[in-house]
Amino acid sequence: MKTTMKKKSHASHAASLFCTALFMFGSLLSKVHAVDKTLEGPPAAVKTSFEAVAAKLDPNGHLYAYLSAKQALSKVNETIDDLVKMARDGAAANLMDNPFIAPIIEGVMGVIEPAFRQSGVSEINGLGISSIAIEEDLWRSKMFMHHLPNKGTGLIWNAFGEKLHTMDVLSLAPANTASILHLDIELNSVIDWVDEVFGEMLGGSSLRDNAPDQARDIIDSFGNEAGFLMTLDAENKMVLPGFMFDQEDDIELDGVAFAILVRVKDDTVMEMLGEALGGGFGPPPGNKVGDVTVHSIPLPMPLPFKMDLNPCYFQLGDFMVLSSSEILAKRMAKAHEGDRRLEDDPSFKSLIKGLDLKANGIAYVSPQANKWGLELNEISYMGKPEGSLEKVYEIYKESMESNEFGMVSLFKVQEDGLLIESNSTVNTFGGYIVHSIVGIGIAVASSLNDLQESGLFEDLGGFGGPPEADFDDEAESGEVLDLDLPVNP
Repeated sequence: MKTTMKKKSHASHAASLFCTALFMFGSLLSKVHAVDKTLEGPPAAVKTSFEAVAAKLDPNGHLYAYLSAKQALSKVNETIDDLVKMARDGAAANLMDNPFIAPIIEGVMGVIEPAFRQSGVSEINGLGISSIAIEEDLWRSKMFMHHLPNKGTGLIWNAFGEKLHTMDVLSLAPANTASILHLDIELNSVIDWVDEVFGEMLGGSSLRDNAPDQARDIIDSFGNEAGFLMTLDAENKMVLPGFMFDQEDDIELDGVAFAILVRVKDDTVMEMLGEALGGGFGPPPGNKVGDVTVHSIPLPMPLPFKMDLNPCYFQLGDFMVLSSSEILAKRMAKAHEGDRRLEDDPSFKSLIKGLDLKANGIAYVSPQANKWGLELNEISYMGKPEGSLEKVYEIYKESMESNEFGMVSLFKVQEDGLLIESNSTVNTFGGYIVHSIVGIGIAVASSLNDLQESGLFEDLGGFGGPPEADFDDEAESGEVLDLDLPVNP
């Protein structure tokens, strides 16, 4: 009996301790939450766009950054006015008395201020970027440029479309498409900007007023979309002469073809192009590919090397297309009918995973395009660095070859700014951007080396410093040593 009572007493005591621990732990939790709230800090004395920008970004990733640009840009207009005034009153003051040069300087000064003011740059009040791995080999990055909802009247806010829409250009892209760059372009907004900036030069008239009738017809026919598409063909190689790359043997690369695409509202541009190429006797003869008529453009002379270059033009849906190859034209026509499209390619579908393809522009680079570019770089002068650059280039090359880099970027006009949303197979804000900077450095260094070897700077001793003294003449007995020394004027 006593034992039982003792056990109950122990049990009761343990229960009391457990309840006390829960109470204390609960109190600590409430204090932790309270601390978390205090860590949020007081509201900013100057209102920023952080919340609006943060809403467009991905948290919890490998990069998350925000910059408030409102205060930095608020004085830019004033600064530009001061700089223009200083230029007129300072160094350029003497030139303003010259009747030939003064109008040129005045014209340049008169363009700088309105060009910046109408660009919309001064309305940026927030910038944000983020990067996050959504899968092991798939990264999403975002860049957002914010303006206040009641702002956004400049060129950068109005020149790239209004409403998000399906990227119809993808329905024309064949499966072997290596790269695409396609954007909305509000041509009327661009013309209005030019009128505002160059108003004084135009005498108060619009650019449209000074344009010929054909140019106005083209403007009216333009459907506010234009882009570029490139394909690579491993089965149809191109062969370039080795002497173009300072090599003995000819160079064999995947065949390249490209197309320029313009959305149009009617047949005006097609008819004008046909009349121009046909010498006033109608368009050149065409070949039927399904429902599409492809018009060939004859070359003035055959190419001295092997390349698929047979220019042609055609209209496919709402797009007028100028293609470098009839083979590409046929592939685009078939893609438009749903046969062998880029959109159905497994690697492309994997790359766009999770992206909403409704946008105002798209940029796409395939792993094949990067390999092709690296191969072209290898046979060019830029791929032959010397000295310390040789090791740097090897690191760059090894990194590029080890990464199957592909990327899709979507340009989206938002009510309060511009958003660029990208998927890529590597972290573009990580190692790849460093490798890109190294590549640029190699290109610049190689260019400087070419200038050094050109002989243009021999009198200055090249880039390495002042020229050395010439001691080629040897002194004989009883003679004064003849020195050819550089003399600075």
